[in-house]
Amino acid sequence: RELVALDARTGRVAWREALAAVEQRTSAALGPLIVSGNEAAAVTPDGTRLVLAGAARPGAVDASLGVAVLDLATRAPVGYLGPLAVATDGMASVRPSAAFPAGLVVVAGARPVPPGRSAVGRLFLFDGATLALRDSVTLVPATTDRWGAVARVVAAPDGRAVYV
Repeated sequence: RELVALDARTGRVAWREALAAVEQRTSAALGPLIVSGNEAAAVTPDGTRLVLAGAARPGAVDASLGVAVLDLATRAPVGYLGPLAVATDGMASVRPSAAFPAGLVVVAGARPVPPGRSAVGRLFLFDGATLALRDSVTLVPATTDRWGAVARVVAAPDGRAVYV
């Protein structure tokens, strides 16, 4: 389990780090965090943080999956969004606009529900700077799929549309 950054200008590895080392830098205020990126990953619109789906907070009341927020300068976990089950490739960064001056991080998925209950597939809109939840849009009103029966999010380069 490793996090690798490539320099897009040269195609060379800029840095690599074991996720276990990243997890050890979690602050006491944030608590223990298991970091993954198996479901999805995106960079915030300002380029300062990496959001990785498939994170978990062991021992917490909401021990289900969520999203780890890493500071790219230090590679330390600085936040957690959840609980939230994120669809495969279900995150994208949306550039700033008049409506969202800091841009958005959009996430396709569902809030976890108890077994036997229906999940609601949604597109969650997180503020690009604060990562506060700004809004959500229901895509699938009821499903037994824990990820909300949604997948893959792609943001248009001009920031005018998000495709799910």
